[in-house]
Parts: sequence; structure tokens; C-alpha cells
Amino acid sequence: MVWRGLGRVVGCNGLYASLGRASSKLMPCQTMVLCVLLLLIRTGDVSVKASTIDVDYSSVQGKESDGRASGEALRLVAFGSCNKPRRPQPLWEVIADMQPDLFMWTGDAVYTRASNVEALHEAIAIQNAHEDYQKFLEKKIPIIAAIDDHDYGVNDGGKDVPDREERMKAFVKFIENANDFLRQERESRGGGNDSHRDGLYSAHTYGKHPSKRVKIILLDTRTHRDEFAFTLPSWILRLPFRFPLFGPINTLLRLLSASGSAVFAKVFGAIPQEGKDILGEEQWRWLENQLEHSDASFHIIVSSIQVWTSNPFVESWGHFPSARKRLATLLQQSKPKGVVFISGDVHFAELIAGTSPQDVVEVTSSGMTHFARKTPFIGWAIGQVIKRFHSHRPNATDNFSTGLNFGAMEFYWPKGGDGREESGDANEEGGGDDDDDDAETSLRALASSSSCGEHLASVSLRVYDQNASVVLSSTTCSSVSETDWLALHRQRRLGMDLATFVAVVALVGAVVLLVAGIVYFRYCSTLRRSKDKDE
Repeated sequence: MVWRGLGRVVGCNGLYASLGRASSKLMPCQTMVLCVLLLLIRTGDVSVKASTIDVDYSSVQGKESDGRASGEALRLVAFGSCNKPRRPQPLWEVIADMQPDLFMWTGDAVYTRASNVEALHEAIAIQNAHEDYQKFLEKKIPIIAAIDDHDYGVNDGGKDVPDREERMKAFVKFIENANDFLRQERESRGGGNDSHRDGLYSAHTYGKHPSKRVKIILLDTRTHRDEFAFTLPSWILRLPFRFPLFGPINTLLRLLSASGSAVFAKVFGAIPQEGKDILGEEQWRWLENQLEHSDASFHIIVSSIQVWTSNPFVESWGHFPSARKRLATLLQQSKPKGVVFISGDVHFAELIAGTSPQDVVEVTSSGMTHFARKTPFIGWAIGQVIKRFHSHRPNATDNFSTGLNFGAMEFYWPKGGDGREESGDANEEGGGDDDDDDAETSLRALASSSSCGEHLASVSLRVYDQNASVVLSSTTCSSVSETDWLALHRQRRLGMDLATFVAVVALVGAVVLLVAGIVYFRYCSTLRRSKDKDE
């Protein structure tokens, strides 16, 4: 009862319920110390409950449609994330020159300067008017999208984001405006919608014949995402001034959540994030149906946040072990062919391996306008973190890229029994004749040539820089993955030892005190200015 009451006061019922189950192992003094610690580190504000939102997103996202009206197989798909509307956007020209069949936003298509809905509308308007983006839209390349936190206008936001319905509608309109055929489809249906979903998730099937069929599954990892074990309360974002260091503090708190989970499990026999979810039950049932009843040769699963990383600093499925275990179990049971995860969010690019170092299961491309190591000191620190947590990367610890980047998937389809049919003139059009040379000379590149044999389709996974040079590459075949997904989930558990956990707690405390001082002085300055005006 004590733990449940504390959970109601602090706002994290799941964490305190878990600790309640373990409290019998603690001495009274230990219990008191733990209470004080958890009250000092304020956990998430989850007072805003998830609600059913009827947004006409089916027209935007294809509603499980055959993606290309002609039924042609996909040749080239480009993707990218983390795009600030007010900054130069040099990658659009490079992407357009490659003439992709499709472009996928994998999250953070826009960034706002405040967390209110008006700021989101302003950011979308600026992006729509951006000269580089306008030139890309003139190419009439279809665009589909997965939503992430900045597309909502709230950094690190989850299901507690206020005004969700209006934010969703703004994002839907943004994507719809980039595609003339989507507007025409909506007009032909009279603006109606026969499929209401609680979230912005969808699937798109391309290619009529199963041997050349690609299913792209766009997950919504925000609308139903529970709070982390430790996080700043969302009401901070509704303050009349910009809260300083919100992102860095939440990053440290994520690290505290990850390391704390491991320590709590050992000391108290409980996991703070136990039972926490990302997708919500409705989306889980939908995803199960998409994977269990699919005959596609490739299944491209887009998650705006990373899935199989070992890095505890970033937002990822690893912070929600129950949800990732459920995903691993689903993949293990349904055995879809040609599984590739695509993610963004982290402001750098990397390849993520499966249980075998040669088996790449995830490609992260993030940083269309900005990247992690641009600033001197912070960039150096981020670089050290990326290098420190490298166990998820294949073959080499430096298999990542921190400059501007975007990703591409080039599909190679079998041609009867006579070998592989070339995917078209993508290399010529994109200025990519030297892709193989670039891959061989780059220390970060993996072999980009196919090793799938004559009768299996393959997809070449690449990350490009702003010079259209390949910085990362790999190949996936259309066969059922040999990855043991449950074993991979166990391998990638986030966590640290007790000494690191204590150090993180001390660091978080110091930063919180620093920010509290900044906020206090800002508040005093505001009061002083107000008093001067009154006089």
C-alpha cells in the first residue's frame, strides 16, 4: 500500500508496484533511502491518458494498398530522418538525382521551437516552403512517413503529449500535401474514412507477384508509448519559457533508467519497466496480422526509434524490454522473409547486426540537416559514447557515420532461373557508378555485393553522405532470417554495473541542481522586469 501511494504521488505507478513486490527484501532504512531517492528524481507525468483518435490517415499511408498501381516491383527506396526546417537541406538534390520509386520519412521530418500546436504548424509551413524541399516535390516522388516525437512537436514525447489529435492531423496534412495522388484519392472518397485507428501506423505492399513483393510496415512508436522509469514531467514543456537542457537531462535519465533497471533487478528482484509498452494492443494485433499472413519476399519494418541497439543513452525498444520481447516472439513465430528494420532519431547512421555479426538486421539513418558530432566538445563526448557502446554493430566498432546522411534500399529480383535481374539505372542516375569502389575504400563499409545466390531476391542496404558516396552498406536476402530473435533480445539488454549507476545518479543530481539554478535566476529576472514595468 505504501508503494502504491508513493506511485500516485510521484506519477509512476508501474515502477512503485514493482518495488512493492520486492520491498520484503529491504531493511527499513534501505526502504527510506530508496523513497527519498525516487522522490528527488521526479518520474514521468502520465496524467494525460491515451484516447481514441479518428484521423483519416488511411489515404496518406495506403491502407494496406498495392503501392504501385502498375504492380511493378520496387527498384529503389530512399529514406531519411531528423530534418530541421530552418536549416539548409542539401540532401534533397542528391536523393532526387537517384530517382527513387519512393521516399520514406523515418521520423522527425520537422522540428519546432516550442512545444505548442502553433509552433508545430509554423514548422510544417516553413518546411513546405523550403526551396530545396519544393524542388524535390516537383519530381513527384511518392512520400510515406512514420511519425516521431518532433513530428508531434514535443521532444521525447509519448502517450502523455497534449492535443494529440490536432498534432496528428497537422502531420497527416503535411504528408498528404506532398502527394497529389493522395489528395485526389481523398477527394474521390468524399473525404471519408472507413478505417479509424488509434495511431499513425500503416502497411504498404508493392509488387503483384509474391516473388517480387515488398511489404513496408510503418510503426507508430509514440502514440501509445509509456513513460520511462525516470523522465522529466511533460508539464515542464508547457512552461512560458524554454526549459534549458531538457534533451540532455532526459538523455541522462534514460541512462539512469537503463542502468537502474539492471541494478534493481539484481538487488530488489524487480524491473521498473516491466509491462511498459510502445505500440498499444490495437497496433500489436494489427502487426501480428501483417506478419503472420504475408507472402511478401521482403518485410521492411520502420521504427522511428532504434530496436536492437545496445546504447542506453538513446531512445530505443531496449528501454521497454517487455515490448521488445513481444516483438521478438512475434518474429520468431511468424518467420517473415527478408526482415529489415529501418530506424532514425539518433543523429548518426549505423548498421546493427543480429545474432551473427554478418547478419545485419537494422539500418539507422539519421541526420538530414544536423548530426551528432557537429559541435566540438559535445560532439567529442557523443563520439565517445557511440564508440563505447558498439557491441550491436557488425564486425567493426567504427561501423557508423556521423555526418549528414540518408539511406537507400536497392532491390535485385530473380529473372526466372537465369540469374538476377539488374534493378535498373539507379546507379547511373544517382551518380553512383563508383559505389563498389567507395564501399571497398571506406573503413566503415561492408561488402555491398549480393551473396544470396541466383534464385533469391536481395536488397542492398546503403547509407549515403551528401556527396552521394556510400559510407555504410550491407545486403539482405529474401529468405527467412536465421536470426534467433529471442536470443538477440537477451543479448541486447541495456544495463550497467552498480558503480556506473551511482555515478550516473550523482551526475543527474548535479545537472538537476544546475538547471534549477538557471530556472530560479530566470524566474527572478522575469519578476524583476515585471516589477520595473509596474513602476
